[in-house]
Order: sequence, then C-alpha cells, then structure tokens
Amino acid sequence: MAHGSGRSGRTRRHTVDGLTDMSKDGVLVKSSFWYTLGNFVSRTLVFLATPIYIRFLTKAQYGLYSNFASWLTILSVATGMNLQISIMRGRYDYGDNYRGYLKSAYVVILGLVSCLGIVYVLDFQRISAFLMMDRATSILMFLYLLTFPAYTILTANMRAFFQIKRYVLMTALQVAATVISSIVLMLLWDNKLMALIVGQTVPMAIIGLVCIVLIFSRGGTMTSAMLKRAFKLGFPMIPHLLGGVLLSRSDRIMITHLRGLEENAYYSVAGNVNAILMVASSSLYGAFIPWLTGQLSEKDSHDHDTRVAANRHVILFMVLVIGLMLVSPEVILFFGGRGYEIAIEAMMPLLLGTFFNHLYVFYMNLQYYQGKTWGIVFSTLFVTLLNIALNFAFIPKYGFVAAAYTTLACYVLRYLIHLLAAYHCQMGHVYNNGRIFLYALVLVLTSLAVYWLYAHLILRYAVIGIYVVVGVVFLYKKRDRVKMIFSRSKMN
Repeated sequence: MAHGSGRSGRTRRHTVDGLTDMSKDGVLVKSSFWYTLGNFVSRTLVFLATPIYIRFLTKAQYGLYSNFASWLTILSVATGMNLQISIMRGRYDYGDNYRGYLKSAYVVILGLVSCLGIVYVLDFQRISAFLMMDRATSILMFLYLLTFPAYTILTANMRAFFQIKRYVLMTALQVAATVISSIVLMLLWDNKLMALIVGQTVPMAIIGLVCIVLIFSRGGTMTSAMLKRAFKLGFPMIPHLLGGVLLSRSDRIMITHLRGLEENAYYSVAGNVNAILMVASSSLYGAFIPWLTGQLSEKDSHDHDTRVAANRHVILFMVLVIGLMLVSPEVILFFGGRGYEIAIEAMMPLLLGTFFNHLYVFYMNLQYYQGKTWGIVFSTLFVTLLNIALNFAFIPKYGFVAAAYTTLACYVLRYLIHLLAAYHCQMGHVYNNGRIFLYALVLVLTSLAVYWLYAHLILRYAVIGIYVVVGVVFLYKKRDRVKMIFSRSKMN
C-alpha cells in the first residue's frame, strides 16, 4: 500500500457540484437522497416491466428465466470479487494515480472470468446440464460476466467522488436499455424466453464495453503493486461473495429442483417485490459507504457523527420496510396477478431478511475497511451451508414459503456474527449497537402486527392512511432539512 500517496489522498478535497466530499452531514444527506431517488426512478422501469415479462411467459418459462437470472447473479457477484468497494479506499490510498487502480481491478476480474470460461468449455455438457442452460444461453452469460464488472467499477468510481448526476444517468441508461430491449424483443420474437434473456444481457454487455474503453483510455498507470492488492483483497472474498449470493439466490434453484418450476415462479414474484427494498438498500449504501470510508480515514473524525448518521440511516430504512409490508398484497397482485396471490405468504420473512442483511453490511464494511476479510469469508460460508441444509430439510415438506423463513434465520445469524466481529476487530465503538438492535426488535414486532392486518382489509387501509399522513407531517416539520437537500450551497 502506498502510504505516502494514501496520506495525500486523504487530505485532498474533491469538489462535486460545488460541494466538498467531506462536508459531513450535508453531503451524506444530499447524496443519499439523490442516489436513492435516482435508483428508484430508474428501477421503476424494472418494476413496471416485470409484470409484462410474467404475462408473456408461462409459469414454467418464468421459472426457467428465474433459474438463469439466479445463476447469472451468483457468478457475476462472485467473479466481481466486490472490488468496487475497494475503489472507495483506493481513492484515498493512490491519490492522483487512482485511475491505475481501476484498470488493475478490472484486469484481475478479467483473469478470473477467463479461467472460469476455460473450465466451463472443458466440461460443457455436464456443467450446462447442471445449470439448466443451452449453448446460446451460456455464451450470453459469459458475455455478461466479461463486461458487467467494468460498469460496476466505473459507477463505483462515480460514487466514491459523489458524482451524483453521472451515477444516476449511467444507472438510468443501463436499466432503460435492458427493459426496453427485453419488451421489444418479446413482442417481435416467438421464443419469448430467449428474447427476455437476450434483452437482459446484450444491452448490458454493450454498455460494459463502453465502460472498458473509458477505464483504459483515461490516465493512471497500472502497477504490479496495484494488481497484487486487488488480488489480495478480491480473491479471499470469493467464498464470502459466493456464499452471500447463494444465501439469497440458492433458494430459487433449490425450489426448482425440489418442488418444481411453478413454485419457483411464486417465490420469484415475492422476490421481485422484495427487490424494491433491495434497491433502496443498495441506493442508501451507495451514498453511505463512501462517506463512512472518509470518516474512518480521517484522524480527526468523531464517532458521534458516524453514530448519528447510522441511526438515521437505519430508521429511514425501517420506514421503507414497514411501508412495503403494509402494501405487499397489492404489490403482489400488480406484479403477478391473482394467480400469484399465494406468494404473499413469503413476503414478510423476505422483507425482514433484507432488513437484517442491510444491518449486516454496516458491520461487514468495518472489517473490509481494515482488510480483515477472512473472518467475513468463514462466517458467510457457515451461514450459507446452514441455509442450504435448512432448505433441504424444510422445502420438500413446506414448499417455497419455507425458503423465505430459512433465509431470514440465516440473515439474522449473520448480522449477530458480524456484530460480535466488530468488537473483536476493535471497531465496536463506531455504531450505537444497542440502539440498532432495539430498532431491529421493534421492526420484528411490527411485522407481526402487519401480518395480522392482512386479514383485516379496511383496518389495514386505515393504518396505511395514518402512515402516509404521519409521513407527510414529519416531512413538513423537517422541511428546512428537505430544502437543504435541494440546496446547492455548502451544508455543514
């Protein structure tokens, strides 16, 4: 690690839209708002398009597509090695030469994907049969794996420097391209399943190729030290990432094999609703993690600032979780129609699981900041193996709903493990852990009340009305802070 350049990187102030990236609460509030709003606006296209996809496909075809999407997610996350997070730290460590690290990160990922491709070709028949993919689908999958990492690296660089407008524009372009292409191809192509797969992969591959050109056409010198660092940070994370994505995606694969494609379709519709919450989670972290990294990198940073910001972060996410819980039956109806109403049974544990996963990321990033990745790896592998074992035990008997509850249990366990790990690595003081745990307990109890409301339609609508009114009143009382979000002046 280039310590000299690291110090210069940490003392430098980068200005974006007239704001310094270390202007504390102001930048965090402003960037959190715009990252979240931008992602929600762009992802709205995905949410609106998903019911269209479902209505083009039979339940069996949608189950097959869900299987493909699950494998694509598993492999893209594992081969990406989470190196986009290291770019946040690389910004401070490499100073003016940080662009060289962007190139190094992509080259390391490219090497891993190439090795995986060689293994796949050498044993194509057996692997493709296990993945339930034909040759054309496999080629599209690897085209995606080779290009998608460049997109994540470039957008991570935008987040690191709080380049809000560029990030939102890039995200919106990627989402719009895949959604529009998918719908047009499904309208024109008789093979609806292949049309959807092509629409979801080829536009992303084209954008990824453009990102590769941008990464390698700009300044910055790639060094052997950077390559070693990227490999050292990324390679140990593969089991962790593979375990983490298996924890969230293996359910669909196991449901397909143990209960059939239709039950996987039910679970996938519930998962699509839960994806709304996952977008909110990733959007909030898109702003919080760079800010947290800056806080931890500054010698004069105060734990109080971080605790206050983290508490607000958790409360905001709780509000979003409860809101989605209240309207889940209607959202399920919108996504899948009445034929998928049974999916509501999986909604509550899925939403709670995403909340605990959100909490876990808080503590995982503390360990990642210190470079202590092996603990992350072992805990994730343990929890993932436990999840698979529980799925084998309960899915055959209780169906797709069991998968939601086993995943929730594993997310809670992983959160608790990393809470303890934060103390072990001398980072337990960063957050107000007791208060965050209390928030989690309150949410679990609230979820039981909301589930009871599902059988009482009028009462639930009344609660939704009260919830909206309270939210509007709260925003009105905090209107000065809302104005600050839109203000282009410096906020302290």
